Amino acid sequence: MDELVETKKELLISPQWDSKSNARYLELTVPLVLQEDSSIGFRLRVKTSKLFMGRDSLCQLEFVQPINKICPLWRCEWNPVGLHNNRNFGPEAFRNIPFSGSHEHRFDDNWIKKNDAMRSTNLPIARPLEEGLADFATFLAFCGKRFRIININRIQIPSISPDLFWTRDE
Repeated sequence: MDELVETKKELLISPQWDSKSNARYLELTVPLVLQEDSSIGFRLRVKTSKLFMGRDSLCQLEFVQPINKICPLWRCEWNPVGLHNNRNFGPEAFRNIPFSGSHEHRFDDNWIKKNDAMRSTNLPIARPLEEGLADFATFLAFCGKRFRIININRIQIPSISPDLFWTRDE
């Protein structure tokens, strides 16, 4: 699996944003092709907030297993609303320290090579992103490099207007 994650990928289509299925997010999922073979089962999931401009977005590289089980492989989160805590997992520098802000759940931190399997509980290990990602377009380009998607620019940047009347439930 680690070799496949490192392989260059392409979007099969120019995906369309789904604005109806989730009240909080615009979402899309799109199949990925590896070396001219779309049967491998990789896809990209992207979500961005309808409620907050410039925050609460994610990109996730996924593997869809033959039984339609989705296995997250690598996730980047841009300006998320909540905190992340690795608890006592992962690189020493990021253990037991809650952090806010953009971060990534890298494949190599969550892949257990000796078991040929991902850690359980949806990519529990993350690290803060050091790069300044000024806007959603920059975030998408960053994710394209991380996931080795050579044509991520086929994803249209959605135009999002802030919802002046929405407030978070407390």
